[in-house]
Amino acid sequence: MRFSLIHFPRSTGPQEDRWIIDAMTEQSLWADAHGFGAVFLPEHHFTGYSPLSSDPFQYAAYLAPQLRRAHLGMAVAVLPAHHPVRLVEQMNQLDQLTRGRVIFGIGSGGLAEEVIGFGVEVEDQTGGMLAENLDIALRLWAKRREDPPVRFRTAYYKGVVLDRIVPAPYRQPHPLLAGVAMREQSIVRTARNGWPAFLVSFGGYDKVAGRLLAYRRELAAAGHAPEVLARCMDWTTLTLQIVQISDTRERALAELRARLAKLEAHHDRRADLHQRAAEIAGTGTGLRRPDYTSDEYIAQWCVYGTPDEVAEQIRPYADLGIGTVMLSFNNAPYDQEELAATRRSMRLFVDEVMPRFAHLRTPASPQETAIDVPVDTGSPSDRPGVRLA
Repeated sequence: MRFSLIHFPRSTGPQEDRWIIDAMTEQSLWADAHGFGAVFLPEHHFTGYSPLSSDPFQYAAYLAPQLRRAHLGMAVAVLPAHHPVRLVEQMNQLDQLTRGRVIFGIGSGGLAEEVIGFGVEVEDQTGGMLAENLDIALRLWAKRREDPPVRFRTAYYKGVVLDRIVPAPYRQPHPLLAGVAMREQSIVRTARNGWPAFLVSFGGYDKVAGRLLAYRRELAAAGHAPEVLARCMDWTTLTLQIVQISDTRERALAELRARLAKLEAHHDRRADLHQRAAEIAGTGTGLRRPDYTSDEYIAQWCVYGTPDEVAEQIRPYADLGIGTVMLSFNNAPYDQEELAATRRSMRLFVDEVMPRFAHLRTPASPQETAIDVPVDTGSPSDRPGVRLA
């Protein structure tokens, strides 16, 4: 079992962008030196998100030669925000630069600001564009020089690719992909393609376990080779988006509430932009702000407390045999106070939490897990937990 890092700092103005980039680089290199298995980068545009997130490919290329052991990851690359040919070229180049030590989570995105900024229709971005761009990418990865041209036409792109994509990916037949496994369709697609699954903790243990069971049943039924199953198990990833650790529960909770109050204020400052973007995109109301400081939000999204308490919150997920747990220690509008709290939390995690899970071996197949996955799963329509449309 591995732990990985993901960066979610918010920048509230151009004066903060440079030092936040430096802080994230410092944390990435520290994580690499202290046993984290990967550094993941989100992709978001026009939303006041991390300065790294507007072009995670470029930042990953900058970070790659500085990492000694950790993999790099995208959590997730928003496929509809990229021309499909350029996407394949970027993925291949980064796959070569890391010698295959990169994993590309893929998703559709769909925030109103991103939709209007790239000039697409919201129903396209959240619907067919991901499937269309993925289909084009898979055809390009399969193409050899002597093959017929790859021709494509969508509502947004058309083209003819005569030769192979250069460079080829380091891994074959394509870089390591992972799918967001939230809905039935994405769970089935991810498992049948032989990709690891990205899970989020929203909804709590029962939701995570249910999605994981559905994914593993589909994975077991797909007939993949043992090495594909092992890779899927190894890189199936749970994201814990807000982690706060301190020497006492009271201090951890106080630091967490201070962070969440900053998130709340940041969202409120941008509320008019969310609303205007929603109106332009035709999606109605803007992005509704949750009550960040409520007990309900903290229970749904946050992991906090002493090292003992944080370990106990992670343990039920570890017992499911999840290969990778992705943690964010910096999910907030970032300032020097947050930077200091991040450093304290990461140090406590490495010194007192991570060693408790070092002995865990990731199962090599769905049948080895604590979740019941029958070997003979029958036809897709007969499998419990997955209802095909």
